[in-house]
Amino acid sequence: MAAITHILFPFDFSAQGAQTVPFVKALASGLNARVTLYSVMPPVFDAAPAGLGARMGDDPEEWTRELQRRLDQALVGELASVSVERVADCGDPAMRAVAFAESHGVDLIMMPTHGLGLFRSLLVGSVTSKILHDAKCPVWTAAHTETQRAGGLPKIVLCAIDGTSDTPALLRWAAAFSADCGAVLKLFHVVAPITDLP
Repeated sequence: MAAITHILFPFDFSAQGAQTVPFVKALASGLNARVTLYSVMPPVFDAAPAGLGARMGDDPEEWTRELQRRLDQALVGELASVSVERVADCGDPAMRAVAFAESHGVDLIMMPTHGLGLFRSLLVGSVTSKILHDAKCPVWTAAHTETQRAGGLPKIVLCAIDGTSDTPALLRWAAAFSADCGAVLKLFHVVAPITDLP
């Protein structure tokens, strides 16, 4: 059984992040799961999360306190019916989110795609791409579009499989998750093209 009881929602105050909120709320409400709203202040050489404004001073602890203050005020009305913990952190956003998920028993990470990276990702943002690659728990991402529409629990679950040794466990999890949501499970597998060329 998928048994999703803890959802991690990495939130960077962006428009794409705000559009992900209805999906997080629908899944958390439908599965009676708690949500950790998680925001990370990146290193000094990176850009601050959207909406946070310019950094203040040179003290990372001060930045994290300001981020926590803003996070405590974020999405209060939108997630009012869901059990939410708000956590601010400092460091590499992808690495910190993956570490938090592993150390806090997260069952599912939900986050938008951004499409802002140049090389590592053409369709998803670099933070999302890193989390998709490194997370040990399932990761849900929104469709890569300018605007999102949430309609409650998912009706169709698309599960990409690659035939590795992890595939049977992934299939069991996806089947249980789809059953919990009352959704249709569709499997997606891509194989390399067959050619006559040497």
